Amino acid sequence: MERAKKIIQKYCDGLRVGVAVSGGADSMCLLRLFYDVLPKKDITVLNIEHGIRGENSVRDSKFVQSEAEKLGVKFIGIAADVPVLSRKSGRSEETEARIVRKNFFSSVLDRGEVDIIATAHHADDNVESVLMHLFRGSGTGGLIGMTEYSDRIVRPFIHATRAEIEAFAREKSVPFVTDESNLDDGYTRNFLRLKVIP
Repeated sequence: MERAKKIIQKYCDGLRVGVAVSGGADSMCLLRLFYDVLPKKDITVLNIEHGIRGENSVRDSKFVQSEAEKLGVKFIGIAADVPVLSRKSGRSEETEARIVRKNFFSSVLDRGEVDIIATAHHADDNVESVLMHLFRGSGTGGLIGMTEYSDRIVRPFIHATRAEIEAFAREKSVPFVTDESNLDDGYTRNFLRLKVIP
């Protein structure tokens, strides 16, 4: 995780960082890493309850808020009914959730509550993203994938694999919850992760 720490120091030192935390292993490890590297006063946990998984979704958000309180860092959470928004817009739940996330991040940045957003995207996510762009007919620009930093978003884990993050979780005894929707191959990203990449 040394490379991830260096990315945090490079892009986040002296800034107020909004750490996007869903409660899963990746984002909880990201929160732990920020807690180890930056002062508590500079960390704000950002969480979205998407309304996709009923009580489990609410439970996960409460877990994230509780963990933020234990660490003594600020918490900002919102709830959105992505299934309803999806039906109204005609977009997929996956796309609608991405729009909700983008709007939430923009709002906390624009209100000046944080200076930069950190997400837990990692190397495996990047492979999936490039494949999604390729299958959708992207030009060469879309085949680059995600970078360490772009448009006030920093990704400290972008060079780390899921296996490395899971090893960090075990080593540091990082608590997390499991989102069962990650096993639903009806979502494009999950289909790639579960069926295509293996």
